[in-house]
Formats: sequence, C-alpha cells, structure tokens
Amino acid sequence: MPQDVRPQGLIEKVQCLNFVLVGDVRAGTYPLHTALSAVPVIAAHAHLLHDDIATRTKAYTSYFKAHGFPFNPEENSAHYFLKNRIFDRPLHRETIVGVRITYDQMLKHDLFDFLKEHTNEGDFCVIHVERNPLACFISKKQADLSKTYYQTSRHSSDKIPGKIWLDDEELTDFTRDHSRVRDKINFICHDVCSIQYQDLYFDFDTEMQKILTFLEIPETTIRHPAVYRLPNTTMTERVFQLDKILAELPNDVRGDIMARDLF
Repeated sequence: MPQDVRPQGLIEKVQCLNFVLVGDVRAGTYPLHTALSAVPVIAAHAHLLHDDIATRTKAYTSYFKAHGFPFNPEENSAHYFLKNRIFDRPLHRETIVGVRITYDQMLKHDLFDFLKEHTNEGDFCVIHVERNPLACFISKKQADLSKTYYQTSRHSSDKIPGKIWLDDEELTDFTRDHSRVRDKINFICHDVCSIQYQDLYFDFDTEMQKILTFLEIPETTIRHPAVYRLPNTTMTERVFQLDKILAELPNDVRGDIMARDLF
C-alpha cells in the first residue's frame, strides 16, 4: 500500500505577539531574519510569499512539515494565508511569530490594509528596515549578475562583485515603488520599530537589542546573522557613469536618493 502523504490538519491557533519584518530587497532584512529566527521564543519565517513555488514550498515545509499547504496565489490571497495559516500558529510553543516580507511582495499582494488592520488590533507590530533605494538597486543588480547574494561569515570571501551598468528608467521605476511602499508603511503603521540599514551594518548588537526590547523579549544573548553582506567598494566605484545617470533622473527620484545616506 502506498504511504499516505496527505498534509495533516492545520495547527491550533494560539494567541501570540506577531510581527512583520519588512524592507526592500538587499536592505538587510534577510540577515536580520536569520538572527531573529535563532531566538528560542521566535518562530521567524522568510520566503513564504516568494514568486518561485519551489522556494516558498521549501520555506513553508521546513517549519510546518506536513501541516497544510504552502501559499498558492491561485487558491487564496496572501492576506488570508498569513492571517489563517501563519500568525498565531507556533509549532514549537514559541510566543512570537514573525514573517519577513519585502517591498515588492507588499505591492504585489497589496498588504497595506493587512498591516494597518492588524497593527490597530494589537498584539501585532512591524520591524521596518530602511535603506537608500539606489543602494538597494545597485546591490540587487550586482548580486543578480554574480548569482552570489550573501556570504556565511564576515570574511569568507574577499571577492568584490563586478562593476555594473544601470538603466535609468528601470532605476526610476524601482525608486518610485520603493519610496511609495516605504512611506505608506510609515504612515499606516503606528507600532513600528524603525531600523536604518547602516546602523544595522555598523552596530548590529545595538540594533538587535533595540528590536528585542521592542518585542519585549528579556534576552541577554545577542544572536548574530547566519549570512553577511558581501565585500564591496563605494557606490561610485560599483557603477559605470553613476554621476551621469543620477543627473538624468527625474527630480523626485534624484531628490529621494540624495536625501538619504547612500550606503
């Protein structure tokens, strides 16, 4: 007889403190996620809404095993999936449940009302990591080109990602989406722990303690990321003709980029 591999029922709902860890791609949310997931009282999830079905399936089953199915956008909304399948459903008696969501996923699944509704209800908060949109875009393009996104220790590689060309129209669209999502999150969510990427990079312990205090976790041991930023040079050394590209951008895009720390 073939083995029955049908998923078991969903786990029982338990009242928890829930949070969303949100930021743009390459803004430091994934390394932060790995550190938070190492805290015993936190069940921290990433990639649950990833575009690639294999990636989101692996992300779901690595924690929930055979309990239910991973997110399927053809069957239900991301709002429904998170509310009814993820939040308040710890599998190992954790008291806090968190989900990492990137800006593009916020836009694609229109999760703004979800954040507003749940932060207003209580027992739900947001950890928002902000980074200059140009820095996010350049880092993404370099990582996509090299197919290397992280290293597993601070000094595991000295290889510098290659210099790249940028498309000003693509950068314009990316920056406008970035700014729209960032500003809307800050406007609709009142219970937010705001983290700047450069602070996370230069003084991780202080920022991690800030987050643990925000989550009301009496944790004395600071957990560190399982992955780290790739070694790199300054922004002007990473892009061909960066000054020319910046000069050709629309005023709103250039203004937002230059108003923020370019790191």
